[in-house]
Amino acid sequence: MPHRIVSLFRSKSFKIALAIILFIAAVLIILAMNLGNQAGQFVIRVQSGAADKSIMISESEDFENPDNQMSSKTVSGIDGMLDYSPSYFLQEGYTKLNEYTNKLGVQQIDNSLYVYTFYIVNTSGAGNSVGVNISLSYSNVTNHTDEIVRVLTYYQSYNVSDPRVYQKADDLTKLGLSEPYLYTKYILPPYTFADSSNPSQGVVFNDQSVHIGANSGENFVKYSIFFWVEGDDPDSNYYETPDGGNQLYGGTIKFRLDITVDMTV
Repeated sequence: MPHRIVSLFRSKSFKIALAIILFIAAVLIILAMNLGNQAGQFVIRVQSGAADKSIMISESEDFENPDNQMSSKTVSGIDGMLDYSPSYFLQEGYTKLNEYTNKLGVQQIDNSLYVYTFYIVNTSGAGNSVGVNISLSYSNVTNHTDEIVRVLTYYQSYNVSDPRVYQKADDLTKLGLSEPYLYTKYILPPYTFADSSNPSQGVVFNDQSVHIGANSGENFVKYSIFFWVEGDDPDSNYYETPDGGNQLYGGTIKFRLDITVDMTV
């Protein structure tokens, strides 16, 4: 399908707000962004559960420096986002994927790809390791944007995860397909959203578990999340209109990433 234009973060300011707030009970990080024409935010809040189970966030390699432990952050968003298939970073060896995740903070690549990379650092006392649970939910869906959006997660530390791609499962009956559509440019089979039963909100995943060690050099995870609009999705053609338009234009979706310390580990 030809490139479609979808706006990311419709707002006069075109900004994403990023903030970290420390509390007392458990650790919660919320990452929220809008894909489309609504104001969007990255909001990160860190809540320490106890002295022996705590984490913090950093966009710097020098995350031991208190000055790099973020309390707030605001960065610009994307307007006029194009759709495409990510053949140039989903390749054997993940050369481009590793290149993009080497840069901390927010990246906007070719008006087609949104990447956010940061450190989750174990700051627990008494040399304790910590378990972290990660989930991603979405809401505020308009113009069927959930049908064509893609999410990729990837983390690097002394252990390195395989990337994971997520998409909403194709409605085979609606699309007239007898079996799931094969995305030939993906070397990884996509995971389907964990819950997409509600047309305006749902859950992308709720089962990512990360262990962060206590020793120097093992007490962090470098976590990256990617967002894009998939131009090879059969829903892109399904929603085309007779006048050459597309019902997907100007669609919106908001994501929230929750990262919590597992106090039982």
